[in-house]
Amino acid sequence: MSFFFRKYNHLMNTRPLATNIATTGFLFGAGDFLAQQLEMRRPAPAGLAAKSAAYDMPRTARAVAYGSLVFGPLAGKWFGYLARVSVGSSAAANTLARVALDQCVFAPLVGIPLYFSCMTVMEAPADVRGAVTSKLHHAWWDTVRTNWMVWPAVQVANFGLVPPLFRLLVVNFLSIGWNCYLLMENSEK
Repeated sequence: MSFFFRKYNHLMNTRPLATNIATTGFLFGAGDFLAQQLEMRRPAPAGLAAKSAAYDMPRTARAVAYGSLVFGPLAGKWFGYLARVSVGSSAAANTLARVALDQCVFAPLVGIPLYFSCMTVMEAPADVRGAVTSKLHHAWWDTVRTNWMVWPAVQVANFGLVPPLFRLLVVNFLSIGWNCYLLMENSEK
């Protein structure tokens, strides 16, 4: 395991953008794969048709594309900005300020709407604007509330204990489960 962290640390110091793109894309794809496996095993709600038992490779490709091309670079920049946020000499105050910015600005106003918008656009509906508006109307608030139940505690530990170069990696690994939730939320609404 120490080899992995040494190699990742080296890559983050020499090629941070490429490293964020590769790891985020891979882990978003893993999250989609897991979400589809769970969906295939979940019985359909009463009165609704069962979902297809076939694996949806284009859906995984969309998740990888979003993770690699949108979230990885954006989150890398965001975490770099947050690492520089300082509200005083107290480490606890700085951690809480970073979590507050992440959870009150980035997640509800950028991360979640951008995710649903990008995924909907990549699904290529006939009425893109209508589909994006509908998706945001039906999924945004529930997703933000669920986000606030999960991520503040994770981010307190992440910003308080993890070195800045590894923060996005921590989020990416924990996001496998979160991405399962998002991908299932995206496919349902």
